[in-house]
Amino acid sequence: MNYYVEPLSKKKVKFLLKKMGLSAEQPLGKKEPVYRKLGIAGKKLTEEKLIELMVCHSDLIQRPIVEKGSRALLARPAETIHRIL
Repeated sequence: MNYYVEPLSKKKVKFLLKKMGLSAEQPLGKKEPVYRKLGIAGKKLTEEKLIELMVCHSDLIQRPIVEKGSRALLARPAETIHRIL
């Protein structure tokens, strides 16, 4: 799924985080311009707020996220994709 074409819903972001076993902070793209622009660094934001930001600003989510069956993973670096295939 390309979330630039089809934005992720709040429900889908929560679902993927659960499948990956990650908190909302872990897949944040901290080097992305939008991360700096929003001034997220150093703030104590709740999971809910981080998820809302991810839904509104998909550039905050590191990619690719690979989903297969009951599993999902943040395939970063790309070589980690073999864990799910």
